[in-house]
Amino acid sequence: MKELREMQAVEQDQLTTDTSQSTTLQNLLQTREKEYAKAQAEINELQKKLQLKSEERSGPQEKHEELDKYEGSKAELVLNVISLHDDMWSLSCHYTYSRNPNETLGSNCGHSLETSGVNPRENKELRQLEEKQRELNSKTEEIERRFTDPKIILTVIELQNEIWNRLHAVYHGMDAGNIDEDQSRVDNLISKIIDESTKLVLQIMTLNTQLENNNLLVFSKNKSDGLISKRQELLKRLDYLIVRNPTENELIAKATDVQKKLRNLNQEKQTPDQAESVTITQLKKQLKDKEEEHSRDQAEIQSLKNQLNHTADQCSNEQNVKDLQNKLDTKIEDLQSNSNSVTSLALQVSTLTLQVEELKRQLQNTESQSKIAEIQKSISAKTVELAKKKEALKEGSAQPQRLLQIITIQMEIEKLANVAVDNSVYLKMNALQEQMNSLIEGIQDENGENTKLMFQLLAQKDELERLRKQEETHAQAELKKIKDLENELEGVRNQIKEKTRLLDSSGTRIANLSAQITELHTKIEPLEDEILNIKEMNAENLEEIQKRLNRTKMQMQDSELQLKEANANNYKQIMEIADLRADLKKAQKQASIAAKKDINKLEQMQKQQLESQNEELKKQLKDKEEEHSRDQAEIQSLKNQLNHTADQCSNEQNVKDLQNKLDTKIEDLQSNSNSVTSLALQVSTLTLQVEELKRQLQNTESQSKIAEIQKSISVKTVELAKKKEALKERSAQPQRLLQIITIQMEIEKLANVAVDDSVYLKMNALQEQMNSLIEGIQDENGENTKLMFQLVAQKDEIERLRKQEETHAQAELKKIKDLENELEGVRNQIKEKTRLLDSSDTRIANLSAQITELHTKIEPLEDEILYIKEMNAENLEEIQKRLNRTKMQMQDSELQLKEANANNYKQIMEIADLRADLKKAQKQASIAAKKDINKLEQQMQKQQRENQKLESQNEELKKQLKDKEEEHSRDQAEIQSLKNQLNHTADQCSNEQNVKDLQNKLDTKIEDLQSNSNSVTSLALQVSTLTLQVEELKRQLQNTESQSKIAEIQKSISAKTVELAKKKEALKERSVQSQRLLQIITIQMEIEKLANVAVDDSVYLKMNALQEQMNSLIEGIQDENGENTKLMFQLVAQKDELERLRKQEETHAQAELKKIKDLENELEGVRNQIKEKTRLLDSSGTRIANLSAQIMELHTKIEPLQDEILYIKETNAGDLEEIQKRLNKTKMQMQDSELQLKEANANNYKQIMEIADLRADLKKAQKQASIAAKKDINKLEQQIQKQQRENQKLESQNEDLQQEVKELKTCCSDSDTLCDGVQGKLEQCQQDADQLQQQQHENEARLNQLQQQLEIQTREYNELQDKYNNDIQNKMNEEEDNTIYARRMTMDPDTTHRRITLSADNTVMSTGEIQPVIDSPSRFDVSLAALGSTGFSSGRHYWEVSVAGRLCYQLGMASESAQRRGTIQFRPANGYWTIVLNKQGLYRAVYSTSVSLPVHTQVQTIGILLEYSKGQISFYDVSARSLMYSFVGQNFTDKIYPFINFCVEDSKSPVLVQLLAPKSVDWIK
Repeated sequence: MKELREMQAVEQDQLTTDTSQSTTLQNLLQTREKEYAKAQAEINELQKKLQLKSEERSGPQEKHEELDKYEGSKAELVLNVISLHDDMWSLSCHYTYSRNPNETLGSNCGHSLETSGVNPRENKELRQLEEKQRELNSKTEEIERRFTDPKIILTVIELQNEIWNRLHAVYHGMDAGNIDEDQSRVDNLISKIIDESTKLVLQIMTLNTQLENNNLLVFSKNKSDGLISKRQELLKRLDYLIVRNPTENELIAKATDVQKKLRNLNQEKQTPDQAESVTITQLKKQLKDKEEEHSRDQAEIQSLKNQLNHTADQCSNEQNVKDLQNKLDTKIEDLQSNSNSVTSLALQVSTLTLQVEELKRQLQNTESQSKIAEIQKSISAKTVELAKKKEALKEGSAQPQRLLQIITIQMEIEKLANVAVDNSVYLKMNALQEQMNSLIEGIQDENGENTKLMFQLLAQKDELERLRKQEETHAQAELKKIKDLENELEGVRNQIKEKTRLLDSSGTRIANLSAQITELHTKIEPLEDEILNIKEMNAENLEEIQKRLNRTKMQMQDSELQLKEANANNYKQIMEIADLRADLKKAQKQASIAAKKDINKLEQMQKQQLESQNEELKKQLKDKEEEHSRDQAEIQSLKNQLNHTADQCSNEQNVKDLQNKLDTKIEDLQSNSNSVTSLALQVSTLTLQVEELKRQLQNTESQSKIAEIQKSISVKTVELAKKKEALKERSAQPQRLLQIITIQMEIEKLANVAVDDSVYLKMNALQEQMNSLIEGIQDENGENTKLMFQLVAQKDEIERLRKQEETHAQAELKKIKDLENELEGVRNQIKEKTRLLDSSDTRIANLSAQITELHTKIEPLEDEILYIKEMNAENLEEIQKRLNRTKMQMQDSELQLKEANANNYKQIMEIADLRADLKKAQKQASIAAKKDINKLEQQMQKQQRENQKLESQNEELKKQLKDKEEEHSRDQAEIQSLKNQLNHTADQCSNEQNVKDLQNKLDTKIEDLQSNSNSVTSLALQVSTLTLQVEELKRQLQNTESQSKIAEIQKSISAKTVELAKKKEALKERSVQSQRLLQIITIQMEIEKLANVAVDDSVYLKMNALQEQMNSLIEGIQDENGENTKLMFQLVAQKDELERLRKQEETHAQAELKKIKDLENELEGVRNQIKEKTRLLDSSGTRIANLSAQIMELHTKIEPLQDEILYIKETNAGDLEEIQKRLNKTKMQMQDSELQLKEANANNYKQIMEIADLRADLKKAQKQASIAAKKDINKLEQQIQKQQRENQKLESQNEDLQQEVKELKTCCSDSDTLCDGVQGKLEQCQQDADQLQQQQHENEARLNQLQQQLEIQTREYNELQDKYNNDIQNKMNEEEDNTIYARRMTMDPDTTHRRITLSADNTVMSTGEIQPVIDSPSRFDVSLAALGSTGFSSGRHYWEVSVAGRLCYQLGMASESAQRRGTIQFRPANGYWTIVLNKQGLYRAVYSTSVSLPVHTQVQTIGILLEYSKGQISFYDVSARSLMYSFVGQNFTDKIYPFINFCVEDSKSPVLVQLLAPKSVDWIK
């Protein structure tokens, strides 16, 4: 701010011309030198601050906060606004005085400024003023935002500025008015301000102003005692305000005092001077030098500020390094506390060694003494700790030297990696890497540790990073070499082009230039070979690096897996430490890279600054000139557009006026006469108006204009229809009259597009046809219809002939002009080559031949010009004759009409004239447009002639431009694609954020429930929710490709899985029926998985079966300790079932509606075809039988389609009603469950309900992405279906048109009289058919493209769906393998022996008399045995049988295909896996030979467990909860059924065998 004001003062002094004030200017120069010394001191101060900043940048952050303590305060904002007002006033005064040196200084400051005719220096001042104004506006807006009373504050500042301006006037001896009155108003406003700091600033500011005013008054009144005492009082008040808050108030007071001094300095320096002597000129030069020196000082200040900012960035980077270092230290401490193994010690030694080496490197690159001391302190501490760890490693390991040697090699490789710039360094690193790998291979793991794996993992991780860096560095270096060689090659080629051009244009130095060109040509091939060789070598080297990189990646992954399996406890910590080591290395390299970039940037900035200073003024001048030219061009363009718009408006208004007149005349004629002649004229005129409105409608884009025209067309069409009906009623020959009017319209349409003779020939033919029809008119009731039509036709023909004459003349003149230009070009070429022939001794024969050839072109061109002129004269003469003849005929017709119908003659003539005028007016816009087009075409032709001379030079540029345009098009397409992806990604991010928010809320609620209750109910709900979350995370993992996202999800899965395992263990400890609860949760997950892929009724049936199974399990829950576990599970199940039923209802309704929609579309298509073929049947006299058969066939399709639609609707209504019943039933059950739960467990009811609601919301949110994908696919399918329907319609129309073409051709061959008219129709139909064919091809191409897109998306969707289904099935199978399904078995009565009797529920067996049952192959006929009613082909299934009191039995499992008839050998090979209690009381397992079982007590209840996928059947003593025997390693292929075989006991009352319902199975391992 200070420098700006000083600059203004100097520039004002430069304009002074008064010689009497030279002494003042000398004083100003001295002042300037003093101020320059101040600036230099400021620079030194900044340098000191920079040095201090460098030394303290590693210190506490509090120092930075202290420096920024006052930044952004409200007080500072107010001071800034006050200061900006001062700057604005000063700059305004300076600018005003520079424009008018005779103006009294300060008299017009702040008034509106005159900016016309300013010179560059004044323009610069004006820009400075505008910049200050913008800054002031910005600060003012900030005050309005930040203060509660901004208007008061801004008013105070404005009044204060006014007071200062008045004081300035007093200083210069002018009348300033009553300052005290304004000062009182200021004090009153300040007292209303709320913010204390702002009030304080303004109070101090006003006190300073009062002191200044008092000083002026004391000076002017010779130190009056009253004024002096007032001054002392003001000083006391100012001191009091400063004492209240000394720190801030002294700063504010100092700032306001500096502002006051600056204002006084400006006032003193703004006194106008006049100077004419040489001394002033010298002073100006010295001032200019000082100004330049000041600019350099400012640049140096800016440079120092940049360095200060750079230091702050370095501090940020160092803080990042420190944060990573602290994290690494923390992880090392954690590892040390958890484990003191050799592996842990070796990792700590390696990490500490790395840290010490990095600190030493920092020490070498640091100059700050405080920083050096800090680093040395850190090195000492780390070195001591490292020595301790090494000693511990030597004591704990049998091979410490090998381990320390590996760490030493690691450090050597790391040092080389920091300086690697070429292949030699990388070779050294590879050699060290091999040596280190060899040492690592020789490590012998001690005490079951994994030291070798840990070192392998670290080495592979470091090697991977180095290989990536090597790949990048190598590629950049080779690309630079190739770029340099290509530039050199391009330079050689440019030299060849230049010398070749000189060779063509010069007759001398041919030999010298040829030798140079030859020499340059010899350089091309070696350069090309070298470029090719480098590219090939680069590709090979990069391929080799890539192979090593991939190999190292694979090795690292193997090492990670091995380490994870071998040392699961410390695996995570070791991996985190390895990752932190890598991150720390990267962060430590950031500072070095950033420093290099900044150095390069500073060097470039300095170079650019030197260059830009020299070019800035030239550039500004050039920009202004170009801007002025653009402005002028734009102004001219706007003027042209304005004129063109005015002409268009004028034409449109003229058309409207003529239209209104014509409508009025038509109405008058209608009111005066309702004759046939009048009606025919009205119909003709209305038809003309309707056609013109339709033409306007086609050429209009404005929606309002289109609506207006459509409204007019509707009105005119209705009126026209009425007139036609009236004409048909009144006239005996309406068809002839309407046909004449139709031909009139066809001629009019052709006249609008007439451009060549062929169109005029068609018009003449139609004219002849119309004249013939007019001649055949029979006048009725003494009217003159024939004369009226003759008159109108002749009038129109005259107008067309005039237009034809004009068009023909212009076309022929254009041809003549083109030929004359060509002739002139040939003659100019002859002159040019003749001149060359005269001036050159060489190439004479060649030039002579060219001249001769050109001479041969002249005569044909002259003959062609003459021929065109003669033909043009003949054609124009013929047109003129026809024109005169038609005029004579029209005059005769007018006389006859006048004599025959004197009453209406005038009106008919006026209408005819208005019709002609209206046509002319309607063509004005078209003619004007054509003129503009012709003008543009002429300009284009002129430009083309000029471009022909430059065509050879521009060919390459055109090619480049084309390439750029194509590249731009591709870029635009890619940008659009990326925008779409971005929008899609934004939607996905929104969905993901929603899911995360719901997930967080659910986690919070679960934690709250856990903290409030640790009951079985709470644990079961937590297990259920965690299982749901884990399954959803696994699903997300399958559908994710982003590595970072995969890592994040895997981390979440690990955490949730651990937590889930803990909760399951807690549930098993707390509940005696944990297996049942977990089985319920498992079924919940299976239902949820099926719900995610439910697309048809079969899936919903599976879900319903699982739901029933789950409800049965829930019903069997026995609440423990007064809890409500059963109610909770019922509520959650009912809530989930409710949501699924709603989804099923919606899905079912949509599917059925889609079927109905498709059938209705098909039905609509059939009906449209019937309509179309009926229309053809009515309009065609042929093909009746064929069309009738097609229509009948189409009619037969309607009823089946209608029946199918009705059936689907009825079925859909029934299905939806069934779903609605189930939904209402589930709602009622859920409401009952909620009430029961609320009454039974009021404390946790709200939390359980919130968790249930959040689970439901989370499921909905997680389905959004899938729904969006399906919508995209459905949208594509709809587009394809729509396209197919259009294609079918086009194909049908095309077939009909082709058939009609054939018939028309037949008609033409049979009737010569109608051939001409039909041929025209034939051509039109052929064109329509071709157009439809083209549309069909385009639609087919588009259809194919859409089908390909659909196939791709469908294939991708199916692949994802299959993958998801397979994963779900695998997980279901895995879950089945992990879950024991315990149930009460029943026996199948169709398999029991005839002597076995079953109870009513098939669970109790006994033997007795033979039963009268039907024999079958599935029934046992010899063995007293039976099979269970349920077989199993997967999973784990458990059942129990009570054998208490039985003396012998055989039971187990049997294969479905096992033998049942005859004598059976019960062995696994025959499909039986059983144990036997024989009559001797021995338990045996039946193999090929019996195996005795070590059972010493009578077993009361036996449990049998089938593990199908494992191939195992186990038998348990349920009472003792012990394993009796297991059949293992079996290969099951069929279904396996429970099996029981009786043996006949001697007891007269045999004991029953009873199948039991198992209780808990948690005790089974």
